[in-house]
Amino acid sequence: RKSVSQQEFDEAQARYRSRTAEVERTKEMLGSMRARKEQALARMEQAKAEISHAQIYFGYGRILSPFPGVVTLKQAEVGALASPGTPLLTLEDDAHYRLEASAEEAMLGKIRPGESVRVNIHALGDQEWTARVAEIQPSADPASRSSLVKIDLPEGLGKKGPIRILRSGLYGKARFPLGKREVIAVPQKAILQRGQLQQVFIVDSSQTARVRLIKTGKVYGDQIEVLSGLRDGERIIVEGLERVNDGNRIEEKKD
Repeated sequence: RKSVSQQEFDEAQARYRSRTAEVERTKEMLGSMRARKEQALARMEQAKAEISHAQIYFGYGRILSPFPGVVTLKQAEVGALASPGTPLLTLEDDAHYRLEASAEEAMLGKIRPGESVRVNIHALGDQEWTARVAEIQPSADPASRSSLVKIDLPEGLGKKGPIRILRSGLYGKARFPLGKREVIAVPQKAILQRGQLQQVFIVDSSQTARVRLIKTGKVYGDQIEVLSGLRDGERIIVEGLERVNDGNRIEEKKD
């Protein structure tokens, strides 16, 4: 409308074009910054992936046992290639050992999982411990006609402080309760061996020592089973046998 002079119009138009150019440059700068931001985020994600990958490889260098135990065999050396599936170590749980015993087929029907049995480990002496039947192998060995019975030993058995006595491969025995029967048993020191004959001194009703021939059977600790020659309730001499002869009168010692 010619409300301003041509000079003022040209100046305003020049400022408008300058500001428009600045806006375009700002938009371009913002676009460039967004691109750099996206590149930075992409590099961060790549770095995180590399860290995760490195942590996985780092974890391969640390082997954790599923239980506390003792290394009994080292199957790899430093510098050897650890291929997948290749064993590195053999580890034993030294707090939970098992005794594996072969049971004849005639006994299997009388053995039940969870029942208590008496066990003896030869390396630990003559002492017996109470253990528990954990598992009975379902298949039998056709050659020996027996099945494997796995018995859980008491926890901590064979440990004396830091010393570990019990080890895999040791010899042991298990006694399974298959029934009960009454026997006559006498102390082994009460028996005199005369060649092939076994005898004891009994004390009859007249307090007289009499020689009695006997036949023995199984040994139970310091006791031995008498199969024949003695009746239940008969008295025998246990101490001082070297001073006793047949027909001697025996005086009972009173405390």
